[in-house]
Amino acid sequence: MPLGEREGLFRLWRAGEVLARSEFEIGRETVTVVVQGPRWWRWSPSLGASSGAASTRPARVMLGPAAVLLAAGELASELELVDAGRSEVAGRAAFLVRGRPAATGSRRRTVLREAGLGAEVYELRVDAERGVLLGVSSIAAGRPFQVVEATAVRFDDELSPTVFSPPGEQQARFAAPAPRQVSLDELPANLPFTVVVPAPSPSPFDPHVALLPDEQGGSRVLITYAVSSGGRRGQLRLQLTAHEPAPGRADRWQAAEDVITSEQQVHGIVRRRARTFRAGTFAELESSVLDLGQLVELARSLVPLAPA
Repeated sequence: MPLGEREGLFRLWRAGEVLARSEFEIGRETVTVVVQGPRWWRWSPSLGASSGAASTRPARVMLGPAAVLLAAGELASELELVDAGRSEVAGRAAFLVRGRPAATGSRRRTVLREAGLGAEVYELRVDAERGVLLGVSSIAAGRPFQVVEATAVRFDDELSPTVFSPPGEQQARFAAPAPRQVSLDELPANLPFTVVVPAPSPSPFDPHVALLPDEQGGSRVLITYAVSSGGRRGQLRLQLTAHEPAPGRADRWQAAEDVITSEQQVHGIVRRRARTFRAGTFAELESSVLDLGQLVELARSLVPLAPA
């Protein structure tokens, strides 16, 4: 390795939108960090154990070098697209997106500090099938000075809740419930609101169904269908909640009678969403494969789940 350069290894686990774990090296020891929404725990042989809660910055930043791979949306909002192409990361097809720091970016720019503050150009490598950020390179004077990139990737593993729990006696006190996989038929008995689904189903395959905590201390449902359109394959995600989801900073919604829609380009991939209110339940559909018209049609097809 050239003089002045160093290489570090990390491992990263993620379950849903609130649970994450990383292990990374500092010197000759491994630091472990668990994040549960706004709370974090960190421990290592020399640092001991510590914990805290996010206030002015996301708890994600405690995850070490891998943190930037969980900040695709924030990173994209701070960049102006330069060009795009194709790449490969960890044996997987990926989109290669290059961007410069936006002149009108936010003042704090926490995510650019994670990626490598001072870069003239950032290269993002995004999994072509899943839309997950797999690599970020920070480039100045034509050369990368910081690279965070996956070397091995696995999706859809079933992870034990202990993966995302702090160690020792803290575990029982603070451990948040992990996403729980259930079947569609089990949902009505586990929720205080009506479960609505597209009729007919948009996929010939059974969907993946998970129960997760929501921001109000209750539960939300994430139903993921495998779909295809125009020769492209991907996912349709249906989120159900009893309360209207809080608006995001970058949200730009357009009204279409009883459905509102949003179309946003995030790190080279167009993110399309449709949100509606059916049978007392807030429903949001999201896909980068289906167009807005298809999402609106699916939103209007939502009906209460028939008893098994």
